[in-house]
Amino acid sequence: MPEDWSPQEIELILADYFRMLEMEVRGVAYVKKAFRERLKPRLRGRSDGSIEFNHQNISAVLMKFGLPYILGYKPRFNYQHLLEDAVADYVLRQPAFDSVCYDFAEKPAIPTPQSVRFSDFEVPPPVSEMVQEPLAPNYGKRLVKINYRKGNNKTGSWVS
Repeated sequence: MPEDWSPQEIELILADYFRMLEMEVRGVAYVKKAFRERLKPRLRGRSDGSIEFNHQNISAVLMKFGLPYILGYKPRFNYQHLLEDAVADYVLRQPAFDSVCYDFAEKPAIPTPQSVRFSDFEVPPPVSEMVQEPLAPNYGKRLVKINYRKGNNKTGSWVS
C-alpha cells in the first residue's frame, strides 16, 4: 500500500498546482507534464499517476471550498484530511491567490461578440447540380395494401 504524502511533499505539490492554476486563470499556456517532471524528483519515489491523482484531489478540495481549480484535473474525492488542512493553510498564506480568484470571477464565461469574427466561419455555397430522373421506368416491387381482417372475415363466413 502506498505511503501517505508527507507534509513536505504536500507543500511542494501545492506550490506546483497553484502555479499552474494561476497560469490557467490568466490565460497563459503551460504543459502539465513539464510541471510534473520538474516536481517528480523532489518527491519520494512518487509515480506519475500518483502525482496526477493528488492534483485531482487538490481540485476536489478547492471545489469543496468553492474556489476555482484546474479544469484538466477533474476532482477526485479520495484525499487525506491532511491535504484539506494544507490547502486551507496554503490559500491563507498566499494573498496573491485572491487576485487569481478575482480574475477568475471576472472572466467572461462566454466570449464577447467583439472577439467572435463570423467571417472566420463563412464558406462558399455548395455548387448546384441538376439531378436527372432515369429515363427507363422503374418496374421494381410495389407494395400492396392488404386488409387481413377482411380476408379473415370472408374465410370464416361458412362457419355458422
